[in-house]
Amino acid sequence: MSSEEPGQKHIFMALTNPIEGREDEFNAWYDQEHVPDVVAVECYRSGRRFKLENTAGAPAPWKYLSLYRFEGSVPRMHELLGEASDRHETTMTEAIVDDDGAWIYTNID
Repeated sequence: MSSEEPGQKHIFMALTNPIEGREDEFNAWYDQEHVPDVVAVECYRSGRRFKLENTAGAPAPWKYLSLYRFEGSVPRMHELLGEASDRHETTMTEAIVDDDGAWIYTNID
């Protein structure tokens, strides 16, 4: 199955950091607005957040990880998320550092 097929399952991984001194605001926005807004988009199934606890000695550029599960084609996911943003159904915060990393992984089984 190709990653462009309608029933294909994916994980969208986002790595982020808060602006120094605004971590509470960042977390409140993420937990109360962003994750629920994204999961409300048609193709998304779930969203969870994680905080880095131990780097085991390796440097880690991001402190927070968000994992979203979605189904369908990757281009359609981007389209639906963009449409939700255009309708102001998703929001952004100024408490986030503009250095995030984001990747999509496709289920291979």
